Amino acid sequence: MKTVAVCVQVRLGDTNVLTTRPQMLFVATASGLAPTTNLVEGACVEDYDPIAHANVDFFPVHVTGASEFYGKVSSDYALLWDVSYHGTYKLLVNHLREETYVLWQCGTPRPEVEGADGYFEVPVRRAATTSTTYMPYFEIVGERLSLKAYTSTFEYVSSPCLRVLHRDGDVRVAVNETTGVFNLREDEVELTIADEWTVDRVPWGYSITDTHEDTVFQVVEYIEVVGLFFNREHEATLAVERILNAYVCLRDEILVEHPDEKKKIVIAGYVTSADAFGISSCPNWYCEVVRDAGGELLLFEGEGAVELWGSAFMSLEQLLELAADADAVVSPAPLPDYDHPTTEWLLGNLTDLGIPLFDNQGPLGHNDWFERRLAEPDAVLADYAVVLETTSGPRNFFRNLTAGEPAGAMVPDDALDAACPNPDAPYHYLLSAASDCLDAQQRASSSSSSSSSSKKSSNSSKTTLIVVLAVLLGVFAVATLAASLAFVARRRRQAAAKAAFEATAANANAKAFELVPQTENNAMLQDHKDNQ
Repeated sequence: MKTVAVCVQVRLGDTNVLTTRPQMLFVATASGLAPTTNLVEGACVEDYDPIAHANVDFFPVHVTGASEFYGKVSSDYALLWDVSYHGTYKLLVNHLREETYVLWQCGTPRPEVEGADGYFEVPVRRAATTSTTYMPYFEIVGERLSLKAYTSTFEYVSSPCLRVLHRDGDVRVAVNETTGVFNLREDEVELTIADEWTVDRVPWGYSITDTHEDTVFQVVEYIEVVGLFFNREHEATLAVERILNAYVCLRDEILVEHPDEKKKIVIAGYVTSADAFGISSCPNWYCEVVRDAGGELLLFEGEGAVELWGSAFMSLEQLLELAADADAVVSPAPLPDYDHPTTEWLLGNLTDLGIPLFDNQGPLGHNDWFERRLAEPDAVLADYAVVLETTSGPRNFFRNLTAGEPAGAMVPDDALDAACPNPDAPYHYLLSAASDCLDAQQRASSSSSSSSSSKKSSNSSKTTLIVVLAVLLGVFAVATLAASLAFVARRRRQAAAKAAFEATAANANAKAFELVPQTENNAMLQDHKDNQ
C-alpha cells in the first residue's frame, strides 16, 4: 500500500517553517486516514492528494447535532448565520446580508462554489477588527496574537494584553486619525471582523450581525463565528458552553430564591450631546437579562422631549417621572462627574426617593463595558442581579453613584506588564456571582461523582472481601475433605493390615497347636491378645 505523508507547515510571511507540534501532524494512507483535530495557528496540509484524500474531513472536531456543545459549531441560538462542512472547506452563511463565504483549508485546492460572495483561506494568520466589542472574541478562542490591526485609537481598548501588544508594536492602529481613512492593506490582513457600518470599507471584511439578534444566547454565539476563521471550533464551543452554563446557573438560582418578587428597574443610557437619556424598548437583550435577574423593566410610553439626529430622547424630568416606581436606575453609558448639573440634579432627586443610581463606570471603566458586555453576558446578568439585590457578589461593570463610588479606570500604562505578564496567556473571565454559581455547581457535581465512586469502590471492596472469604472457605472445605478422605483411606489401610496380620497369626498359631501341648498354646494366645 502506498503511504502518503501529510504534515503541516506554519506560514510566517513568505517563509514556510515546518512544525513538529503533535496536534499539527498526522499521516494519511492512500485509503484516506483522517486527521484527529483541526489545524490551527496558520497550519497547512502538505502533499494533499485529491484521490487519497477525497473522503478526508480536514475539520474533524465537530458534531452534527445542535443539542451538543462540542466541536463543530452550529447556530443553536443565533438566527442570522449558519455553517456547513464539506471536507476541505466550510460554508459560512450570513442570512442578514444574504451572503455566503467559503472558508477552505490551507494546503488544499480552493474550491469553486457557485454564488459564493467571498473566499477565506483558513486558519487565518493575520486579522483586524473595527470594534473593541469583537476583541474579546479573538482572546477567548486563543487567537489574541493573530490580531494585528485595529481601525481606531487604542485609547478605547481595555484589555491589558492587547495594550501590551500594541505598545510593543505587534498590533497597529490602522487608520489615519486626521482623515479617518483605514489603511489595513499594509498590515497584510487576511480577515477583518467588522460591524455592518464599516465592513464595506475594509479588505477581507466579514460583518458581525450581533446587533440584530434579540437574545444574549444568540449574541454570544458570535464567538463561534470568529472561531470558524481560525479552525477554533473546539475552543469556541467550550467557551460558549462555559458562558451559557454560568448564565443559566445564576438565572435558575435567582428563580428558586425569588420566584414571585419582581423588582422594578429603569435602564436609560445617558447621551452626552443631547444631555438626555435613551428610551428602552423590548424585545432586546437587556429585557431578557432584567427578567432573568429577577426584575421588571419599566418602559417609557410617551414621546421623548429631546430630539437629536432624528431621534427622540427622554428629558431629565421624564426620566425622573418614569423612575418614581423603580427600585433602581441604571445608565449603561457614563454619567458626567458628580459636580455636573445633570448628575447633581438627577442623583439628588433619586436619593430623595430612595432609589439608587448606577452607571457603567465600574472598576475598569466604561470602556470595559463596551468591550466585554457581549462576550460575557453571564457577568452582565450578575451585575444586574446585584443591583436588584436578587444576588450578592462583586460588580464588574456598574458603579453606585448613590454610594459615592468613584468612576473606574483602565489599567494604567505603567502597570500593564503586571496585569499581563504573558500576552499569549489564556483569556481570564470576569469573576462574578454567575461564575461563583457555576464553580459551586461543578464542585457539587464533582463531589457527587466522587461520593458515587467511593460507594462503588466500597461496594466493590465488600464484594471482593466476600469473594476472598468464599475462596478461603472453599479452600478450607476442600482441605478438610481431603484430610477426611486421607483419614478414611488410612483407617482402611490399617484395617487391612490388621486383618492380614491376624490371618497370619492365626495361621501360625494353628501350626503351633499342632507342635506343642495344650497348656502352652493357651499361654501363646494370651500373649497375642495382650500385644493387640
